[in-house]
Amino acid sequence: MSRTALFPIIAVVFIIGCGGSTEAAKPPQSISNDPDAPAELHVYNWSEFFPDELYDLFEAETGIQVRFSYYNEEEQMYADVIGEPGVYDIVVPSLSLADDMFAARVLRPLDLDLVPNTEHLLPRFAQLFEVTGSCAPFDWGTTGIAVNTAYIEDDITSWSDLWNPEYAGRASMVNNSGEVIGAALRYLGYSINTDDPEELAEAEALLVQHKPLLAGFLGSDVYWHSLESGDGFLWIAQAWSGDAVAIAMENPDIEYVVPREGTDMFVECLAITRDAPNPESAHAFINFVLRPDINALLNNYTGYASTNETSIETGLIDEELLTNPAVYPDPELLEAWDQHGVENTELRNKIWANLQD
Repeated sequence: MSRTALFPIIAVVFIIGCGGSTEAAKPPQSISNDPDAPAELHVYNWSEFFPDELYDLFEAETGIQVRFSYYNEEEQMYADVIGEPGVYDIVVPSLSLADDMFAARVLRPLDLDLVPNTEHLLPRFAQLFEVTGSCAPFDWGTTGIAVNTAYIEDDITSWSDLWNPEYAGRASMVNNSGEVIGAALRYLGYSINTDDPEELAEAEALLVQHKPLLAGFLGSDVYWHSLESGDGFLWIAQAWSGDAVAIAMENPDIEYVVPREGTDMFVECLAITRDAPNPESAHAFINFVLRPDINALLNNYTGYASTNETSIETGLIDEELLTNPAVYPDPELLEAWDQHGVENTELRNKIWANLQD
């Protein structure tokens, strides 16, 4: 998955678990032109991010048939939504990307009357929803380091461990510009939201210097497969917390570390595309996912933290997750991503392009 935010966080190491897998992106399924056909919904989501049970329950309760396709990178999703207007109803961007997409008029504002289950959101996420109006937050997580202890016995505590020469060719960072640049900025003691060209230049120099030590900037499907299988291709990888939860359920040698320099907090949300062919079905789906029992079903499956106050307070979220300080770190230790200005975005895009050379 792909994401975004940050604050100084005390290093936490844990061994965690939950089910899940990824697969290559699938083409969208066809839309029926039959006026008597059942209502439909086209969801464009992270690969295997939602459990099949969630879709089955939604179809059973509403009679709306769900069609879906998958992506492995947010940039892919954004490009597809722009290039194929009128194909997708629901997309699942990080909050920071949703802001950009809404500003670019790629998303439509949500009709609040059609999503009354927003009343279950924790206050800080309800405020985000009220401010943006373009997407509904349903989970949040962090970016850290997943390590296979079968290959690495040393304590992993810092972003710099990804660049340890002893792990040359066996380490990776995610294929996401914000997370990669953000990790370098945190290591250097800067905010991930900095717009200072000198600080960004330092981060770029650090990443360029250590790039030869990496196996690459890899998608979650690649690092997931290697760490889950323990095939030895990767020993250590920058990873998203929920992915690490799922991987560790299948491979108990996997530990997840929140680096001592701190990390980001990203918020994942559901949004409706501007040209959605089935906006009513899309609103119904968002309201369904925000229902406490369904939100708990989803977050217990993914291993990410819930935005749903009712799910948490009524004991619907697994206790193992709620008591894990790496899944639910102190909110005061986290800094949310800001929306970057044009100049800042262009500079970061240039840094990312240089890293791809």
